[in-house]
Amino acid sequence: MNEIFGWYAGFVYSLYLIPQIIKTYTTKSVEDLSIVSLWITFSGGFGMFLYLFQQKGLYPVKFKNVFGLLSISTLLILYYKYKKGGNKALEIAQSFDIEAKKALEATRLLTAEEIMLIIVNRKKASSEVVI
Repeated sequence: MNEIFGWYAGFVYSLYLIPQIIKTYTTKSVEDLSIVSLWITFSGGFGMFLYLFQQKGLYPVKFKNVFGLLSISTLLILYYKYKKGGNKALEIAQSFDIEAKKALEATRLLTAEEIMLIIVNRKKASSEVVI
């Protein structure tokens, strides 16, 4: 019975990165992934692999470990494939510049000609009202 629980737990636990892999692959975005966390997970899994390689039995744990290493390796490959240029300061400056232009356009003063055009259009609209 313990063997059944071991295989069940190993199988279910080995699936924990699959949703993240699918999301990363479909969105092609790794912005919210922590590369430090990925490398810590990989190094811990690799250390456990080296330990388990020397042990007899423990097949559910070995299965989970091998599948986990494959999953984290896939996520690391996707991270380096989809990460953007790496110049975060430039990306922030560019996004700020775009937002600043939008704010400037929204708050600019109207010219006298634009004000006159608005007044004329409002007068035309109010005189066209039929009672």
